[in-house]
Amino acid sequence: MLLKKPVKSTPFRQAADQVQASIVALRSFIDENKRDYVAAAGRFTAEQKDRIEEEVLQVVSSCRARVEQLTNSIVAAQQQRAPSGRPVVNEQTVAHLHGAVLVLVEQLHVATAAFDRCRAVRNAQRLAEDMRMQQRRATNYKATTSAQHASSNSTGIGLPDGGEQRQGAVESGGGQLQQTMHDQETQRLLEDLMRSTNQVERVERTVRDITTMQQMISTAVMQQAEQIEQLYDVAVEATAHVRRGNEELRKTIAVNSSSTLYIVVLLLTASALLLLFDWINS
Repeated sequence: MLLKKPVKSTPFRQAADQVQASIVALRSFIDENKRDYVAAAGRFTAEQKDRIEEEVLQVVSSCRARVEQLTNSIVAAQQQRAPSGRPVVNEQTVAHLHGAVLVLVEQLHVATAAFDRCRAVRNAQRLAEDMRMQQRRATNYKATTSAQHASSNSTGIGLPDGGEQRQGAVESGGGQLQQTMHDQETQRLLEDLMRSTNQVERVERTVRDITTMQQMISTAVMQQAEQIEQLYDVAVEATAHVRRGNEELRKTIAVNSSSTLYIVVLLLTASALLLLFDWINS
């Protein structure tokens, strides 16, 4: 008799606990692997990092879907009515449920913000590596073409015979033409590389701007969530105050009606006494 029976968990509580457990597991997974994920030469390969991103995005999408289901269940419960016409769930319970959902949204936002920062670092590393590879390729190509030009210019040197000298002159003329073509092609490749480098830099700046905007939007969403929670608290307090005010008004109306009845009875009694005294005196 002294021990209370354990309260059964509602479906909403069970679903909320599952979402919270998933968010906690996600945060612990991100905290454990963020160093190796961000490190350029960590224990994860590029394919493993891509797989980690897919898994994290799947978990986040699943959590968001379940949070939306919880919100829809609150709205559905709020619309249900008892046979007497009163709502099945009172305002305090609805506000509490919305507050629980807001807490889950805040926890999920913290986890996704941490992973977004890791992804921004990895994207910056990718862009920097691509730029280094392009510059390395351009340098190697330029060195190769310079070596080919030097070898083609040295082919006609030291020939003793006149015919061979004329042939060397012809070959040197053809080598100069080939060198000019190679120089033009190298110049075009360098221009393409410079344009690609500028495009990569613009993309990198755009990615940084987008990351900054995402963080600003996330901060604004968090502030809105806090403001919504405060509005729910204020709405609950206002509802309680209105309810107490209605009760006080009912009590006041009842007191006024009873006092009015007492006054009427008193007036009637006084009138009857006056009539009685007048009849006795007459």
